[in-house]
Amino acid sequence: MTDLMRNPPDYTAHAAFVRRAGNAVESWRTALGTGLFLLAFLTLPTLFAAFFLPHALRDDFFQGETAGGVLTVFAVMILPILALQKILRRLHNRGLWSLIGSPTDFVTQGIATIKVIFLTLVVIEIAPPWPPAETFSVIRPILPWLLILPLAVVAVGVQVLGEELFFRGYLQQQIAARTNDPRFWMWGPALLFGALHYFNADGPAEGVLWALWATGLGLACADLTARSGSLGPAVGLHLVNNLFALLLYGMETGPVSGLALFLSPYVDPATIDQSLSQLASPGGVFQILLIGLEITVLWVAARLAIRR
Repeated sequence: MTDLMRNPPDYTAHAAFVRRAGNAVESWRTALGTGLFLLAFLTLPTLFAAFFLPHALRDDFFQGETAGGVLTVFAVMILPILALQKILRRLHNRGLWSLIGSPTDFVTQGIATIKVIFLTLVVIEIAPPWPPAETFSVIRPILPWLLILPLAVVAVGVQVLGEELFFRGYLQQQIAARTNDPRFWMWGPALLFGALHYFNADGPAEGVLWALWATGLGLACADLTARSGSLGPAVGLHLVNNLFALLLYGMETGPVSGLALFLSPYVDPATIDQSLSQLASPGGVFQILLIGLEITVLWVAARLAIRR
């Protein structure tokens, strides 16, 4: 464990990963590529749903209360990935898979990380304290839920891959090609990743918690990418984390609740105090500490998986 937490970190493999960025690393190219990708990321899935999905599936897409709707939300994230491919060709004269590092390492390290993170989250879920039975108002039938799992893995995998290709692939490579300072190539993409997640929430306090969680995950994934020289560990950690969050718990009629096995009763967000002052309350401080602890545990588990 002492070696695992040593300082400074061993980022030797990061150099080969960054070299895949090539020579087209001017700041204006990175800024333009970032703007174009974010535009595609924020608009293409919605435009596709609005103009090309059948009416019934379109409603499910925007409400996220059914399995079909949630699967479609994540599956259409293939569109920003295709946009990123075009951006790379036009602005940087390189291919999409230059973002993943060594293909062999991507696969082997990704699989190793998936196994360890899965076991870690299983232990966390089954460890006490257990929620009281009345916490959940609906428990979905287990067989249909199990049958949908393979589709969920593929659809969520598309979403996770798209985010990691951009944040830990494109941005990290482009920035690190110009500076070795982790304050830029690690913190820059992580803070942008966190800021975008702020808008997942119903109010300021919840938004800050979302942003803190996503920034922490982004920092962990950036560090794992630098240590391993591939996106495999970042994708593995991100994928399993998202699958557990989406497949286990949701709220009745809540957004992206269509895949959840356990549903809690609906609570109107308007009835909850979402002011920033709530973050200083005992409950708010506890949630912040819990976010930090969870990210740290998953980061250490991923490092054990790749032995870095």
